[in-house]
Amino acid sequence: MRWIVLVVDMIEEFVTGRLGDPRMLEVVSPIRRLLDRAREAGVPVVYVRDCHRMGDPELDIMGDHAMEGSDQCGIVPELEPLAGEPVFEKSVYTAFYGTGLDEYLDGLGADTLILTGQLTEVCIRHTAADAFYRGYRTVVPNDCVQTMTDDIQTRALQEMMALYGTSIVPSSEVTF
Repeated sequence: MRWIVLVVDMIEEFVTGRLGDPRMLEVVSPIRRLLDRAREAGVPVVYVRDCHRMGDPELDIMGDHAMEGSDQCGIVPELEPLAGEPVFEKSVYTAFYGTGLDEYLDGLGADTLILTGQLTEVCIRHTAADAFYRGYRTVVPNDCVQTMTDDIQTRALQEMMALYGTSIVPSSEVTF
């Protein structure tokens, strides 16, 4: 099994910025601990972040956010990538569309993606769906993803399990 840890949308705008929410801060430490364990085990860490240009289709629905060139696209300092860890920029909910992520993962021989970040029902779920369509197994540590309410969080995790076979476990149970 070839594991990869994906960190999705842990950017300033969504954690501490204009669209930030205290719930998003709750996942920073668990993600950090998971990344430390992954790196120690030699598991690659890959970042994907929202970074929009005017005209991106998502902006019509969600309004202007995480605009290219702004500090708000920056990954929060506590989770900053190490030298050599790639950062892919996305313009829609999924980490796969138009990013080159699939080709990169294929080059690593990846077959299992550990999804962390936010929002659980939007970018994490759409990334899990696209991973499923591409033949990847997905694992979501439930303490490393977050959204705006407990009800939405529970529903999104249940849907990923039912629709894509995603394993939902505490990060402490992820073994590399």
